[in-house]
Amino acid sequence: MLQRRLPLFLALFMVVAVGLTAVAIVLLNRTDRENCLNSASECDARVAELLPLADLSLAPQLLVDKACLACHNLANIAPPLELATALAASRRPPLSAATYLYESIVYPNAFVVEGYNPTMPLTELTDEELASLIAHLLGEAK
Repeated sequence: MLQRRLPLFLALFMVVAVGLTAVAIVLLNRTDRENCLNSASECDARVAELLPLADLSLAPQLLVDKACLACHNLANIAPPLELATALAASRRPPLSAATYLYESIVYPNAFVVEGYNPTMPLTELTDEELASLIAHLLGEAK
């Protein structure tokens, strides 16, 4: 009896696996409409709302807890954070440094630095966490 159902279970497993893979690809490639170049003023306004919430004491631990450093410390996986910070203001004109960093975190695949693959996952952050990371990368104090 089990041997007769095994192909059905395998087929069902394959359908679910393919479906989940398709969803992951869609989520990782959300770049058509979701980026700050298409809505720079909205992103600028959102960043202006966020930055007053920043708590720089949270950022170092967030970089560890959210596994940012796992890829951003290895130059062959993701750009080093120091590089992102140094080039943020000129990386994606007309975006400001803060808006570029916001876009890079919220819409990680909207812009992929040349020489790297679009591997950054979507990361759930509270407004305070997001603000803290942006402010930390900008070197701003609260």
